[in-house]
Amino acid sequence: MIQIMKNKTFILIIFLCFLPLFCKGQFCKLYSTHGDISSSMISHIYQDAKGYIWVATENGLNKYDGAKFTNYKNQFNDSTSLLGNHVYRTFQDAKGHLYILSTKGLQMYEYKSDSFKTIKKSNSSYNNKSIAQLSDGSILIGTSGYGIKKLTFDHKGNIQIENWNPSLIGHTINDIMEDRKGNIWICTEYHGMIRIDKNKKIHHYTLGKLYGNQFINCCTEDSNGNIYAGTSGRGVFIYNQADNTFHQIFHSNFPIKVLKQNENLMLIGIDGEGIVAYDISKKSIANTDFYIDNINIKKSKVHSLLTDSSNNLWIGIYQKGVAFIPSQANMFNYIGNFSSIRNYIGSNCITALCDTTD
Repeated sequence: MIQIMKNKTFILIIFLCFLPLFCKGQFCKLYSTHGDISSSMISHIYQDAKGYIWVATENGLNKYDGAKFTNYKNQFNDSTSLLGNHVYRTFQDAKGHLYILSTKGLQMYEYKSDSFKTIKKSNSSYNNKSIAQLSDGSILIGTSGYGIKKLTFDHKGNIQIENWNPSLIGHTINDIMEDRKGNIWICTEYHGMIRIDKNKKIHHYTLGKLYGNQFINCCTEDSNGNIYAGTSGRGVFIYNQADNTFHQIFHSNFPIKVLKQNENLMLIGIDGEGIVAYDISKKSIANTDFYIDNINIKKSKVHSLLTDSSNNLWIGIYQKGVAFIPSQANMFNYIGNFSSIRNYIGSNCITALCDTTD
Protein backbone atom coordinates (compact mmCIF):
# COMPACT_ATOMS: atom_id res chain seq x y z
CA MET A 1 0.00 0.00 0.00
CA ILE A 2 2.80 2.43 0.90
CA GLN A 3 4.51 1.73 -2.42
CA ILE A 4 1.25 2.40 -4.32
CA MET A 5 0.79 5.72 -2.49
CA LYS A 6 4.35 6.72 -3.33
CA ASN A 7 3.75 5.95 -6.99
CA LYS A 8 0.53 7.98 -7.01
CA THR A 9 2.29 10.89 -5.30
CA PHE A 10 5.08 10.76 -7.87
CA ILE A 11 2.59 10.76 -10.76
CA LEU A 12 0.71 13.71 -9.20
CA ILE A 13 3.92 15.72 -8.85
CA ILE A 14 4.93 15.02 -12.45
CA PHE A 15 1.45 16.01 -13.69
CA LEU A 16 1.41 19.25 -11.73
CA CYS A 17 4.88 20.19 -12.93
CA PHE A 18 3.77 19.83 -16.54
CA LEU A 19 0.28 21.27 -16.04
CA PRO A 20 1.30 24.74 -17.33
CA LEU A 21 2.45 23.08 -20.56
CA PHE A 22 -0.92 21.41 -20.99
CA CYS A 23 -2.69 24.67 -20.23
CA LYS A 24 -0.60 26.54 -22.79
CA GLY A 25 -1.89 24.31 -25.55
CA GLN A 26 -5.45 25.01 -24.47
CA PHE A 27 -5.25 28.79 -24.49
CA CYS A 28 -3.93 29.86 -27.89
CA LYS A 29 -1.82 29.15 -30.92
CA LEU A 30 0.95 31.47 -32.07
CA TYR A 31 1.59 31.66 -35.80
CA SER A 32 5.17 32.75 -36.47
CA THR A 33 7.76 32.82 -39.23
CA HIS A 34 8.55 29.18 -38.48
CA GLY A 35 6.52 27.74 -41.35
CA ASP A 36 3.48 30.02 -41.09
CA ILE A 37 3.67 33.73 -41.94
CA SER A 38 6.23 35.64 -44.03
CA SER A 39 7.19 38.11 -41.30
CA SER A 40 6.56 38.79 -37.61
CA MET A 41 6.36 42.54 -38.29
CA ILE A 42 2.55 42.52 -38.20
CA SER A 43 0.68 45.52 -39.62
CA HIS A 44 -2.93 44.40 -39.88
CA ILE A 45 -5.25 41.36 -39.66
CA TYR A 46 -8.48 41.19 -41.68
CA GLN A 47 -11.18 38.64 -42.56
CA ASP A 48 -12.85 38.82 -45.96
CA ALA A 49 -16.39 37.74 -46.94
CA LYS A 50 -15.14 34.30 -48.01
CA GLY A 51 -13.72 33.67 -44.54
CA TYR A 52 -10.03 34.00 -45.40
CA ILE A 53 -7.82 35.63 -42.77
CA TRP A 54 -5.36 38.12 -44.29
CA VAL A 55 -2.23 39.06 -42.34
CA ALA A 56 -0.43 42.14 -43.65
CA THR A 57 3.22 42.47 -42.61
CA GLU A 58 6.26 44.58 -43.38
CA ASN A 59 7.63 41.74 -45.50
CA GLY A 60 4.77 40.17 -47.40
CA LEU A 61 1.05 39.36 -47.29
CA ASN A 62 -0.38 36.11 -45.91
CA LYS A 63 -3.71 34.35 -46.49
CA TYR A 64 -5.03 31.74 -44.04
CA ASP A 65 -7.65 29.31 -45.38
CA GLY A 66 -8.38 27.54 -42.10
CA ALA A 67 -5.65 24.96 -42.55
CA LYS A 68 -2.54 26.68 -43.83
CA PHE A 69 -1.04 30.03 -44.77
CA THR A 70 -0.20 31.12 -48.31
CA ASN A 71 2.57 33.72 -48.46
CA TYR A 72 2.68 36.45 -51.12
CA LYS A 73 5.67 38.61 -52.00
CA ASN A 74 6.82 40.77 -54.87
CA GLN A 75 8.30 38.72 -57.69
CA PHE A 76 10.78 40.36 -60.05
CA ASN A 77 9.32 41.02 -63.52
CA ASP A 78 5.89 39.68 -62.50
CA SER A 79 3.25 42.40 -62.76
CA THR A 80 0.62 40.13 -61.21
CA SER A 81 2.58 39.65 -57.98
CA LEU A 82 2.43 41.77 -54.85
CA LEU A 83 3.48 45.32 -55.73
CA GLY A 84 5.37 45.97 -52.49
CA ASN A 85 6.30 43.70 -49.60
CA HIS A 86 5.60 46.31 -46.91
CA VAL A 87 1.81 45.96 -46.69
CA TYR A 88 -0.24 48.34 -44.54
CA ARG A 89 -3.61 46.62 -44.67
CA THR A 90 -6.28 44.81 -46.69
CA PHE A 91 -9.89 45.90 -47.11
CA GLN A 92 -12.96 44.51 -48.90
CA ASP A 93 -15.72 46.74 -50.27
CA ALA A 94 -19.42 45.95 -50.49
CA LYS A 95 -19.02 44.49 -53.99
CA GLY A 96 -16.38 42.02 -52.85
CA HIS A 97 -13.31 43.77 -54.22
CA LEU A 98 -10.31 43.11 -51.96
CA TYR A 99 -7.82 45.97 -51.83
CA ILE A 100 -4.19 45.76 -50.75
CA LEU A 101 -2.45 48.90 -49.52
CA SER A 102 1.34 48.85 -49.53
CA THR A 103 4.19 51.34 -49.59
CA LYS A 104 4.37 50.81 -53.35
CA GLY A 105 0.72 51.55 -54.09
CA LEU A 106 -2.80 50.16 -54.34
CA GLN A 107 -3.74 46.74 -55.70
CA MET A 108 -6.77 44.48 -56.00
CA TYR A 109 -6.65 40.73 -55.33
CA GLU A 110 -8.08 38.45 -58.04
CA TYR A 111 -9.56 35.37 -56.34
CA LYS A 112 -9.92 33.24 -59.49
CA SER A 113 -6.32 33.65 -60.64
CA ASP A 114 -4.82 34.04 -57.16
CA SER A 115 -2.98 37.13 -58.39
CA PHE A 116 -2.88 40.89 -57.95
CA LYS A 117 -3.98 43.73 -60.23
CA THR A 118 -2.29 47.10 -59.78
CA ILE A 119 -4.65 50.07 -59.53
CA LYS A 120 -2.22 52.89 -58.79
CA LYS A 121 1.44 53.07 -57.88
CA SER A 122 2.80 55.45 -55.26
CA ASN A 123 4.28 58.60 -56.74
CA SER A 124 5.01 62.24 -55.92
CA SER A 125 1.29 62.98 -55.46
CA TYR A 126 -0.14 59.67 -54.28
CA ASN A 127 0.34 56.99 -51.67
CA ASN A 128 -2.05 55.02 -49.47
CA LYS A 129 -2.17 54.45 -45.74
CA SER A 130 -5.80 53.82 -44.75
CA ILE A 131 -9.10 52.98 -46.44
CA ALA A 132 -12.83 52.99 -45.69
CA GLN A 133 -16.15 52.74 -47.50
CA LEU A 134 -18.98 55.16 -46.77
CA SER A 135 -22.68 54.32 -46.62
CA ASP A 136 -23.18 55.88 -50.07
CA GLY A 137 -20.67 53.43 -51.55
CA SER A 138 -17.79 55.90 -51.82
CA ILE A 139 -14.35 54.46 -51.09
CA LEU A 140 -11.97 56.86 -49.36
CA ILE A 141 -8.21 56.35 -49.22
CA GLY A 142 -6.13 58.11 -46.57
CA THR A 143 -2.64 59.13 -47.63
CA SER A 144 0.56 60.30 -46.00
CA GLY A 145 0.76 64.01 -46.78
CA TYR A 146 -1.78 64.16 -49.62
CA GLY A 147 -5.07 64.18 -47.72
CA ILE A 148 -7.88 61.87 -48.77
CA LYS A 149 -8.46 60.38 -52.20
CA LYS A 150 -11.75 59.03 -53.55
CA LEU A 151 -11.88 55.83 -55.57
CA THR A 152 -14.73 55.40 -58.07
CA PHE A 153 -15.68 53.07 -60.94
CA ASP A 154 -16.88 54.47 -64.27
CA HIS A 155 -19.60 52.84 -66.40
CA LYS A 156 -17.00 50.56 -68.00
CA GLY A 157 -15.63 49.39 -64.68
CA ASN A 158 -12.46 51.45 -64.91
CA ILE A 159 -11.13 52.82 -61.64
CA GLN A 160 -10.67 56.54 -61.11
CA ILE A 161 -8.86 58.16 -58.17
CA GLU A 162 -9.32 61.85 -57.40
CA ASN A 163 -8.97 64.28 -54.51
CA TRP A 164 -11.73 64.28 -51.90
CA ASN A 165 -12.28 67.43 -49.83
CA PRO A 166 -9.42 69.74 -50.93
CA SER A 167 -9.19 71.28 -47.44
CA LEU A 168 -7.47 68.10 -46.26
CA ILE A 169 -4.66 68.20 -48.82
CA GLY A 170 -1.35 68.14 -46.94
CA HIS A 171 -2.77 66.06 -44.09
CA THR A 172 -1.54 62.58 -43.15
CA ILE A 173 -4.57 60.33 -42.61
CA ASN A 174 -4.14 57.35 -40.27
CA ASP A 175 -7.75 56.17 -40.14
CA ILE A 176 -11.20 56.97 -41.54
CA MET A 177 -14.61 55.91 -40.19
CA GLU A 178 -18.25 56.79 -40.80
CA ASP A 179 -20.51 56.44 -37.77
CA ARG A 180 -24.17 55.42 -37.70
CA LYS A 181 -25.27 59.07 -37.78
CA GLY A 182 -23.40 59.81 -40.99
CA ASN A 183 -20.48 61.68 -39.43
CA ILE A 184 -17.10 60.99 -41.03
CA TRP A 185 -14.28 60.78 -38.49
CA ILE A 186 -10.71 61.33 -39.68
CA CYS A 187 -7.62 60.53 -37.60
CA THR A 188 -4.63 62.64 -38.56
CA GLU A 189 -1.04 63.27 -37.60
CA TYR A 190 -0.37 66.83 -36.35
CA HIS A 191 -3.94 68.02 -37.07
CA GLY A 192 -5.83 66.13 -34.36
CA MET A 193 -9.27 64.59 -34.89
CA ILE A 194 -11.57 65.85 -37.64
CA ARG A 195 -15.30 65.27 -38.00
CA ILE A 196 -17.24 66.07 -41.17
CA ASP A 197 -20.97 66.09 -40.46
CA LYS A 198 -23.82 65.26 -42.84
CA ASN A 199 -23.97 68.91 -43.92
CA LYS A 200 -20.27 68.77 -44.93
CA LYS A 201 -19.30 71.09 -42.08
CA ILE A 202 -15.82 70.41 -40.69
CA HIS A 203 -15.17 70.19 -36.93
CA HIS A 204 -11.68 70.02 -35.39
CA TYR A 205 -10.91 68.41 -32.02
CA THR A 206 -7.86 68.53 -29.77
CA LEU A 207 -7.47 65.44 -27.61
CA GLY A 208 -5.90 66.14 -24.24
CA LYS A 209 -3.55 69.05 -23.67
CA LEU A 210 -3.35 71.75 -26.31
CA TYR A 211 0.43 71.58 -26.61
CA GLY A 212 2.45 68.63 -27.86
CA ASN A 213 1.72 66.19 -30.66
CA GLN A 214 -1.78 65.40 -31.88
CA PHE A 215 -1.10 62.00 -33.42
CA ILE A 216 -4.47 60.24 -33.69
CA ASN A 217 -3.84 56.67 -34.80
CA CYS A 218 -7.23 54.99 -34.88
CA CYS A 219 -10.93 55.36 -34.13
CA THR A 220 -13.98 53.12 -33.82
CA GLU A 221 -17.65 53.10 -32.84
CA ASP A 222 -19.08 50.64 -30.32
CA SER A 223 -22.49 48.95 -30.43
CA ASN A 224 -23.97 51.79 -28.35
CA GLY A 225 -22.82 54.48 -30.77
CA ASN A 226 -19.90 55.74 -28.66
CA ILE A 227 -16.90 57.06 -30.61
CA TYR A 228 -13.37 56.20 -29.41
CA ALA A 229 -10.01 57.57 -30.54
CA GLY A 230 -6.55 56.14 -29.89
CA THR A 231 -3.50 58.41 -29.79
CA SER A 232 0.27 58.32 -29.52
CA GLY A 233 1.31 59.26 -25.98
CA ARG A 234 -2.09 60.43 -24.78
CA GLY A 235 -4.08 57.24 -24.43
CA VAL A 236 -7.70 56.64 -25.44
CA PHE A 237 -10.52 59.19 -25.59
CA ILE A 238 -14.29 58.92 -25.92
CA TYR A 239 -16.49 61.50 -27.61
CA ASN A 240 -19.10 63.29 -25.49
CA GLN A 241 -21.83 64.58 -27.77
CA ALA A 242 -23.33 66.74 -25.02
CA ASP A 243 -20.35 69.10 -24.85
CA ASN A 244 -18.88 68.19 -28.26
CA THR A 245 -15.49 67.26 -26.79
CA PHE A 246 -13.35 64.18 -26.20
CA HIS A 247 -12.69 62.91 -22.68
CA GLN A 248 -9.82 60.63 -21.72
CA ILE A 249 -10.76 57.14 -20.49
CA PHE A 250 -7.31 55.56 -20.48
CA HIS A 251 -3.80 56.99 -20.33
CA SER A 252 -0.68 55.49 -21.88
CA ASN A 253 2.64 56.94 -22.93
CA PHE A 254 2.78 54.32 -25.67
CA PRO A 255 1.02 54.49 -29.07
CA ILE A 256 -2.50 53.09 -29.23
CA LYS A 257 -2.51 51.02 -32.43
CA VAL A 258 -5.98 49.50 -32.56
CA LEU A 259 -9.42 49.65 -30.91
CA LYS A 260 -11.74 46.66 -31.30
CA GLN A 261 -14.99 45.78 -29.54
CA ASN A 262 -15.28 42.22 -28.23
CA GLU A 263 -18.70 41.61 -26.67
CA ASN A 264 -19.06 44.23 -23.88
CA LEU A 265 -15.38 45.15 -23.88
CA MET A 266 -13.47 47.66 -25.95
CA LEU A 267 -10.06 46.07 -26.46
CA ILE A 268 -7.16 48.52 -26.66
CA GLY A 269 -4.06 47.33 -28.52
CA ILE A 270 -0.95 49.17 -27.37
CA ASP A 271 2.54 49.28 -28.87
CA GLY A 272 4.48 48.29 -25.76
CA GLU A 273 1.77 47.58 -23.16
CA GLY A 274 -0.16 44.72 -24.74
CA ILE A 275 -3.95 44.73 -24.43
CA VAL A 276 -6.13 46.69 -22.03
CA ALA A 277 -9.92 46.27 -21.91
CA TYR A 278 -12.47 49.01 -21.26
CA ASP A 279 -15.86 47.85 -19.93
CA ILE A 280 -18.43 49.67 -22.07
CA SER A 281 -21.30 49.26 -19.58
CA LYS A 282 -19.37 50.04 -16.40
CA LYS A 283 -17.32 52.77 -18.11
CA SER A 284 -14.11 51.61 -16.47
CA ILE A 285 -11.01 49.56 -17.18
CA ALA A 286 -11.81 45.85 -16.76
CA ASN A 287 -9.74 42.97 -15.40
CA THR A 288 -8.97 40.67 -18.30
CA ASP A 289 -6.41 37.95 -18.86
CA PHE A 290 -4.82 37.11 -22.21
CA TYR A 291 -2.54 34.11 -21.94
CA ILE A 292 -0.15 33.60 -24.85
CA ASP A 293 2.49 30.89 -24.78
CA ASN A 294 5.98 32.22 -23.95
CA ILE A 295 4.98 35.85 -24.49
CA ASN A 296 4.72 38.57 -21.87
CA ILE A 297 1.54 40.17 -23.18
CA LYS A 298 1.84 43.09 -20.75
CA LYS A 299 4.93 44.32 -22.63
CA SER A 300 3.96 43.25 -26.13
CA LYS A 301 3.47 45.48 -29.16
CA VAL A 302 -0.10 44.77 -30.20
CA HIS A 303 -0.66 46.28 -33.65
CA SER A 304 -3.88 44.60 -34.75
CA LEU A 305 -6.95 42.86 -33.32
CA LEU A 306 -9.61 40.86 -35.14
CA THR A 307 -12.72 39.08 -33.93
CA ASP A 308 -13.56 36.68 -36.75
CA SER A 309 -16.96 35.37 -37.87
CA SER A 310 -16.74 32.54 -35.31
CA ASN A 311 -15.93 35.03 -32.53
CA ASN A 312 -12.32 33.84 -32.26
CA LEU A 313 -9.79 36.51 -31.36
CA TRP A 314 -6.70 37.14 -33.51
CA ILE A 315 -3.92 39.31 -32.08
CA GLY A 316 -1.17 40.78 -34.23
CA ILE A 317 1.93 41.06 -32.04
CA TYR A 318 4.72 43.03 -33.67
CA GLN A 319 8.02 41.12 -33.78
CA LYS A 320 6.32 37.96 -32.46
CA GLY A 321 3.58 36.84 -34.86
CA VAL A 322 -0.17 36.25 -34.81
CA ALA A 323 -1.87 34.77 -31.74
CA PHE A 324 -5.13 32.87 -32.20
CA ILE A 325 -7.39 32.60 -29.15
CA PRO A 326 -10.49 30.41 -29.68
CA SER A 327 -13.87 31.68 -28.54
CA GLN A 328 -14.78 28.45 -26.74
CA ALA A 329 -14.30 28.75 -22.99
CA ASN A 330 -11.27 26.95 -21.61
CA MET A 331 -11.48 24.28 -18.94
CA PHE A 332 -8.29 25.57 -17.28
CA ASN A 333 -7.71 28.80 -15.38
CA TYR A 334 -3.96 29.26 -15.63
CA ILE A 335 -2.02 30.81 -12.73
CA GLY A 336 1.62 31.67 -13.30
CA ASN A 337 4.17 33.98 -14.89
CA PHE A 338 2.57 33.81 -18.37
CA SER A 339 -0.67 35.30 -17.06
CA SER A 340 -1.17 39.07 -17.22
CA ILE A 341 -3.26 39.28 -14.00
CA ARG A 342 -2.80 35.93 -12.19
CA ASN A 343 0.96 35.79 -11.71
CA TYR A 344 0.86 34.77 -8.05
CA ILE A 345 3.40 31.94 -8.16
CA GLY A 346 5.78 32.98 -10.93
CA SER A 347 7.48 30.12 -12.77
CA ASN A 348 7.69 27.81 -9.75
CA CYS A 349 6.84 24.12 -10.09
CA ILE A 350 3.71 23.06 -8.18
CA THR A 351 4.28 19.86 -6.19
CA ALA A 352 1.10 19.61 -4.13
CA LEU A 353 -2.47 20.84 -3.78
CA CYS A 354 -4.57 21.24 -0.64
CA ASP A 355 -8.32 21.79 -0.37
CA THR A 356 -9.44 24.10 2.45
CA THR A 357 -12.80 25.24 3.74
CA ASP A 358 -11.96 28.95 4.09
